[in-house]
Amino acid sequence: MFQNFTCTGTESFLSECILNDGCISTCDIPYGIQCYEPGQCTQQDVRLVGGDIAQEGRIEVCIDGVWSAVCSDNWNKIDALVVCNQLGLGKGEPIIYTDSSTFGETYGPIVYSNVECQGWESDLSFCDKTSYNDVICSRSNMAGLVCRDVCEEGEIKLVGSDNENEGTVVICKDSFWGLIGQTTWNSNAAKVTCSQLGYPTDGAIARLNSYYGKPDITLQSSSVVCSGSESTLTGCAITWVPYNQ
Repeated sequence: MFQNFTCTGTESFLSECILNDGCISTCDIPYGIQCYEPGQCTQQDVRLVGGDIAQEGRIEVCIDGVWSAVCSDNWNKIDALVVCNQLGLGKGEPIIYTDSSTFGETYGPIVYSNVECQGWESDLSFCDKTSYNDVICSRSNMAGLVCRDVCEEGEIKLVGSDNENEGTVVICKDSFWGLIGQTTWNSNAAKVTCSQLGYPTDGAIARLNSYYGKPDITLQSSSVVCSGSESTLTGCAITWVPYNQ
């Protein structure tokens, strides 16, 4: 084991540095490093990791090219809403998590704690907070969140197409836009969907196999069985999928 290296920073290998004290059998304080990787991320960008869908996860912030975690000390819904807005996700009231049991612990540094946003900030960097060397936080206390949408129960919309009268059907449940499974999806369900959205029902076509793409959002319903006479999809026999978090 070695200690007391002196490097200038121009060396290609640690063995090229000057070793002052030679080989010893013990070391009181073992040191580690994390290397800066330019281009890995953009300064002050944020992301959510460890979740099953894009709207949820542990918060990470890009600092000096390294994705870093946020401590959950004083973490609240206003702070979480600023993050959701920064990411362009739902503007509804978020769900917050203050431990790492849901989305896992971080492997990187912890750069922020005691985040205190007012709600007007466009991104997390404008909020008051404790930063870098002053942060004292356990890796079991990482800030997490779920961004929720502003939508009415049973509301539907079409996404993934340039034409407003076609697309992947998503439905609102518990303030989340979510997908509908195709197991029982047919022309009757397509007619009810068109009717609810204010379009003519004649010639309604049921598209399968993610024809218009599959958004990275939760699955809200595993099946919908319609007769074709219902005015809304929630009037059909619909099987809801409970949100698991």
